[in-house]
Amino acid sequence: MSSGWQPTPEQPGQEHQPAQPAQGQQPDPWSRPTQDFQGYQGYPGQQGYPAQQGYPAQQGYPAQQGYPAQQGRPVRGTGRTSLAAALVIILLLCGGGGLAVTYAAQWVASKAVASFDDITGKSKANPGVERLAAPASKTNGVLTITINSVQVNERATVVDLTARNQGGESLTLSLGFCHLAVPGKATLEPEQFVGTWGQGDVASRGERTGTIVFDGKLGLDTKKVTLSFTTIFGSGFAGPRNIGVDIPLT
Repeated sequence: MSSGWQPTPEQPGQEHQPAQPAQGQQPDPWSRPTQDFQGYQGYPGQQGYPAQQGYPAQQGYPAQQGYPAQQGRPVRGTGRTSLAAALVIILLLCGGGGLAVTYAAQWVASKAVASFDDITGKSKANPGVERLAAPASKTNGVLTITINSVQVNERATVVDLTARNQGGESLTLSLGFCHLAVPGKATLEPEQFVGTWGQGDVASRGERTGTIVFDGKLGLDTKKVTLSFTTIFGSGFAGPRNIGVDIPLT
């Protein structure tokens, strides 16, 4: 027994026809009969999409004309300019520039030597004036200090002295604990890297002679100063702890 529904047979000449698109609209490919899609005949080269015909080989984007080779961005340099500048600098240093640097270094060295000679009183332009009025020395235990010279120039006071150690242990008279006291005026401090006193080591039963350069000029009204080492270092306990020498001046 069959149901009461029966398909209505199509009348001859009334086969199913796909809906026709309105004017100006694209045809709907899915409204085509099934036989039109056999072997995708409806899409030979996307022919079923005439809107796609504007993109044959991306014809819709002719060579990316909308973005013409990134013309909006500046082209970066290759770095050749910087390399050329570096080569010029190297040539200058190796040629005339290097010669200029050499002369500059020699000039600085000559000025440094001249300054050292001025401070130590050895410069011919400013030899300094001898101010030691009479020999001066002081003994404390096994240590004796003798003042050999006091030269004063426009920039410094240079004291030449000798330290003699009669003990069996070495002693150290360091510049860090050396002062030149000036009555009524500021105490002068020694220059750490100028002069020939060095570390101030005095060997057992030996002596040491050198110069100590004090930063400052003694006035003509100064007639006496005191050179002192407030702390003396030694390898034993028999040596003196400190020493001071009164120096008469002209």
